[in-house]
Amino acid sequence: FSLHAMQKRGDPKRVAHVLYGYMQDQNGVRIPDPVTGPVIRMIFEKYVETKSTCKVIKFLKENKIYCPAYHQYTVSGYMKHIFENCEEERKYKWNNTSIKTIIENQEYLGHYVTHKQERLSFKLKITRRCDETYLFKNKYEPLVTEELFLAANKIKDVYREKFKEKDGNIFQKLLYCETCGKRLCF
Repeated sequence: FSLHAMQKRGDPKRVAHVLYGYMQDQNGVRIPDPVTGPVIRMIFEKYVETKSTCKVIKFLKENKIYCPAYHQYTVSGYMKHIFENCEEERKYKWNNTSIKTIIENQEYLGHYVTHKQERLSFKLKITRRCDETYLFKNKYEPLVTEELFLAANKIKDVYREKFKEKDGNIFQKLLYCETCGKRLCF
């Protein structure tokens, strides 16, 4: 069976890096992680309560909750060269992107999303995002309720709309910094 056929059917696949908040059994089925599962719920609840990713990050750091990368290191030894002798604050280095990614991820509702990216050729190591993903609803035990998920995403969307540029920048994805490579903005 090909990987694409497995993705179309929604068959679970054992992966090296499980979605933060879950662990997997020997067949690749996701099970809520007793350590990180409550952290996911806490992130959603704090975000709805405070309406700020910065306040959520501050809360996580004050309570000394490991960031997803360091947790992955403790579980599997992944990125050993970074975390082996790292300073204490590096273990709790959460950022806005990781919080937003968690809040946007519908897999925390218990859904299973496959075919998110594909490799162009087995010879090339280049991957690209797929336009068509496969969504299998209620495949696993959810970590957050649908009401909490929708409330958090509504807050996030309102915030994005508030700070979206009104006049449309025609150079938005065309100009990049020569030294660092980041996109230029007003």
